[in-house]
This record gives sequence, structure tokens and C-alpha cells, in this order.
Amino acid sequence: MTVVVNIEPCPKDATRRGPLEGRLSSCINNESFVLPQNASMLEAFYYGNRSGVYTTDFPDNPPLTFDYTNTNFSFDESLIYAPKSTKAKKLKFNATEEIVFQSTAFLAVGSH
Repeated sequence: MTVVVNIEPCPKDATRRGPLEGRLSSCINNESFVLPQNASMLEAFYYGNRSGVYTTDFPDNPPLTFDYTNTNFSFDESLIYAPKSTKAKKLKFNATEEIVFQSTAFLAVGSH
């Protein structure tokens, strides 16, 4: 999983803007989380009605493989904007999962 500090476009009436006329955001595997509007994810799961609340297609891997530490990609506009979504990854109960977080050099170099 890649952990990225990226850019989110600012609303047209915003008085403060950051890099590339946007504001800082974050994402994992190029998916930036947005809270559901109608119900909580837990309610939707409990009542068996997740339609319109969240999907279970959170990606296993980033959509594009490249040299994540190469600073030449730091301001590549085709890479630093992540879509907002409410996606989850369904795991088996009591399963053991290993997650390796890989930072990228987008906007700033980080380490995890």
C-alpha cells in the first residue's frame, strides 16, 4: 500500500490555496477517503444495506507501479490528484493480515 500526501482541488470560492491551487490531502493506493452522507459504514454493514454508503472494492495495490521515491514525480499532475471515495476492504474474521506501507516522494519525501 502506498501512503501519499497529495492535492485536492480547492473550491472556486476558497480564499487560501496551497500547492498547484489546491489543498493538501492524503490517500492510500490512490484512494482518498470521504465520509458517507446517508449512514455510517458500520450501520450500513450491520443492516446489510451498504448500497450508496460504501463499496468493497478498495484496491490491493496502487494503480500504477513506479519508483515511489523518485522526486522527479513530485509534482506530476497526472499522479498527485486522488479520487474521493468510500471504499473498504473486507477481511475474514480473525484473519492475520500484513500491511507494508510505502511512502512516496509526492510533494515531500516521507518515511513510514
